[in-house]
Amino acid sequence: MANAFFGRLMAAISPRSDNYFILFNNLADCAVKGSKVLAMMTAVNDPVKFEEYSAEIRKIESEAD
Repeated sequence: MANAFFGRLMAAISPRSDNYFILFNNLADCAVKGSKVLAMMTAVNDPVKFEEYSAEIRKIESEAD
């Protein structure tokens, strides 16, 4: 009985899509890229460069969607 419950539990929380891990890795890559750009954004004092970094973050956000 415990094995049946455990089997149902694992089936409920397991990924259902074959490309789940590919999508997860792509999302993680976007998070890393975004954090690097955000770190560069905090170090810049030039408003033009700040806007360039802001545009880059928006691009990365749309990739993540």
